Amino acid sequence: MEEQFVNPEFFNQLNNASANGNAENTDFGLEGFFDNAPSEEMQRNRENVFGILDSVESTAGSISQEEYADLFEEDCSSVLGCGVRKNSRGEILRIRPGAVETLIIKSRYNAIGFSVLVFLLASSLIPYVLIYAAVFGMAFASGSEGFGISRLEELFNNVISSTGGYMLVNAGSVMLSLFLAAYCGCKCAKISPKTFFGRPKIKPAKTLAYASIGYFFQVVANVLITLISIAAAYGGKELNNADFSTKRDVFATIVICVYTVVIAPFAEELFFRGFMLNAASKVSSIFAMVLSSFLFGLYHMNIPQFVMAFLLGMLLSYVTLKADSIIPAIVIHSLNNCISMSLSILSEYNASLGEMVSVIVVYGLAIIGLICLINISTKEALPENTVYDKYRGARIAFTCAPLNIAVIILIIVAALNMFA
Repeated sequence: MEEQFVNPEFFNQLNNASANGNAENTDFGLEGFFDNAPSEEMQRNRENVFGILDSVESTAGSISQEEYADLFEEDCSSVLGCGVRKNSRGEILRIRPGAVETLIIKSRYNAIGFSVLVFLLASSLIPYVLIYAAVFGMAFASGSEGFGISRLEELFNNVISSTGGYMLVNAGSVMLSLFLAAYCGCKCAKISPKTFFGRPKIKPAKTLAYASIGYFFQVVANVLITLISIAAAYGGKELNNADFSTKRDVFATIVICVYTVVIAPFAEELFFRGFMLNAASKVSSIFAMVLSSFLFGLYHMNIPQFVMAFLLGMLLSYVTLKADSIIPAIVIHSLNNCISMSLSILSEYNASLGEMVSVIVVYGLAIIGLICLINISTKEALPENTVYDKYRGARIAFTCAPLNIAVIILIIVAALNMFA
C-alpha cells in the first residue's frame, strides 16, 4: 500500500491544475496568499509552491511521513511567512476559510455578541430587581405599616439616595450581569469555564512585572485623556468621568473597596479575558486581544475610562494568552484597582497628602513598569498576525449581526455618557 503523506489535497490540486494547463491561475489551497501582491512576488510565490512539489516528488520515496511533515512545514513556512495551521483533525487549513470553517468562526463571534447583549439587558433590569427586593425586605421587616404606597416610596428613595445603598446595588447588578453573560457566552461557544483557571505558565515575579507595566500604561492613558479633555474644552464641552467618591461614608467606602478590589477584577476577567478572549483567540490571537480590549473599554461607558481600560485590556489579554490562565490577569487587575482606590480614598480625606503620595506611587511604579517593558519586549513578542489571521479576524466579525449590534449599542451608550 502506497504511503500517504500529509496535505494530499494541496498537491492533488497542484497536480490536477498542472495536468489541465491551469497552474498559472490556481492558488493551490493558498487562496488569498497571492492576492494583491506585485506580479514579481506573485510569480516568485508560485515558483516556490512548484519547488515544494518538486522537492517532495524527488524525496517522498526515501523519507518517512514524519520527516516529510517537517520538510513540508519548513518549506511552506518560507512561502507563507508563518507555519502552516492545522485543524483539530491535523488537516492543514486553507488560507481562506471554507464554508464550514467560516460558520464555526461566526458561531464564536456571534456568541461574543450575544453575551454582550445579555449583559446589557441584565444590567438594565437587575438594578431594579435588587432595589425593589431591598425595599420590600425593609417594608416586611417594619411590619404591616411598611406596605403603604407612601412608605414604599420613602424606602425606595432612601435606597437610591444612599451612597452606600446605591453602590451596593450597582456592584451587585454589574457582578450578576457579568456572571450571567459569561455563563451564556460559554454555553453558546461550548467552552468550559474551568479551563480559564489553569495553573499559570508564568511565575509570580513575572506577574508583578506585568502589573508595573500596567501602571506605565496608566500614565500613558492619563496623558491621552488630558489631551482629549483639552480638545473637548476648546469645543466648550467637559468630559464625563466615573465618580468613585464615597463622601466619607464608611459603609460606601467598604462596598466600593470590596467591589473594585475583589468583585470587579474577578467578574470582569472571567467575562473579558476568560470567555471573550478564549472564544476569539481560537480564531486569531491578535484580533481577539483587540476585540476583547475594545469591548472592555466600551463597557466602562465613558471616554477617560475607555482609554485606560483599552490599554490595560491589551496588557491583560497578552498576559492571559502567555499564562494560559486568567489568574495572573485577576491579580494584576486587583492590584491596579487596590492602589488606585487607596490613593483615591486618601485624596478624599487629605487632598494635599493624597496628591503628593499619588505622584510618588504612580510615577514610581510607572518608571519601574517602563524598565520592565523594555526588558520584557527584548525577550517576548506579541502573537504573530499571520496570513491565516487576515481572513479570520475582522473580515468575518464584521458580518456577525449580534456582535455588530452589541458594539453599536455600547458605542451609543458611551457617546451619550461622553459629556457631563
